[in-house]
Amino acid sequence: MKKDPEKATSMERAYRRIREKIMAGELLPGTPLREEHIARELGVSATPVREALRRLANEGCVSSAPYRGSFIREFSDRELDDLFRLREVLEGLAVRLAAENASSGELEQVKAAVGAEARYIAEAEKAGLSELQPSFEQEIAFHAAVASVCGSVRLAEQLETVKTQLACVFLLDRGAVPLTRLLRVNLQHRMIAEAVFLRWGDAAEGLMRCHLREGRARLAALRRGETSREEPL
Repeated sequence: MKKDPEKATSMERAYRRIREKIMAGELLPGTPLREEHIARELGVSATPVREALRRLANEGCVSSAPYRGSFIREFSDRELDDLFRLREVLEGLAVRLAAENASSGELEQVKAAVGAEARYIAEAEKAGLSELQPSFEQEIAFHAAVASVCGSVRLAEQLETVKTQLACVFLLDRGAVPLTRLLRVNLQHRMIAEAVFLRWGDAAEGLMRCHLREGRARLAALRRGETSREEPL
């Protein structure tokens, strides 16, 4: 039985809209997802929204319960640790493949993402700021650029699922942070990008895995209530 193209398009739009909100930190763990509200916002019927929520549930981002409906999934500390370890392996492989196989033109995407992040921080330095609201959009752009040029569609898809599951939890710490921490993150991104441009697959993978381990340590500290502002992002 063939799918109705219009219905499939509406489902894809609903799926992408919900996912974008998760990645932006607008939908935090436990947030209820009302089909009628989402349908009204997008101007579609409830059916494609229901299918979009089912897809997100299959990807592990949404949970459903009798009499409660659908809501953004909440993860235990063990589950989050497992997700970070999985991301470390997947993204380490992705950056290695990018270093080995991406064209010079494709690698410009990685360079552009690092440059945009550096300019954002440089403007804050010029303004004499010691703290800055992190630009999660640019942080995400760098990692998305790496995944997009790794040459493996399946790997990139798996990475997107894992990062979506992590996003709403990791973005709980959304206040201003020391500029030094953002400089550290950008330095790590630049080192990874440089290793990729030099085609040093081993180095790129090692640097990426170290970078993500810091993120895992940061999240673990937040979950324990240790919110030292000098820890790496």
